[in-house]
Amino acid sequence: MAGRRKRVLVPVLPVELAGAVRRARRAEGVSQSELARRLECSQQYVSKIERGVVVFTPACVATIAAALGVPVDRIYGEEKP
Repeated sequence: MAGRRKRVLVPVLPVELAGAVRRARRAEGVSQSELARRLECSQQYVSKIERGVVVFTPACVATIAAALGVPVDRIYGEEKP
């Protein structure tokens, strides 16, 4: 495996992740209400997600990315829109 770099996972702070969710949602032209409908939750809960009030799990990020139709890497900031 010479020449291959090992991928290092860098921790992402909840507030940074929350902002990334908001940016991805806006980039896709999706309202909080529409995202809430897709996630089957309330608009208030989506607002809490975007403010970093709720705790993120990798599964939660994957669900949000799927609801937005974007790769998970975009939420984590590894892929540009």
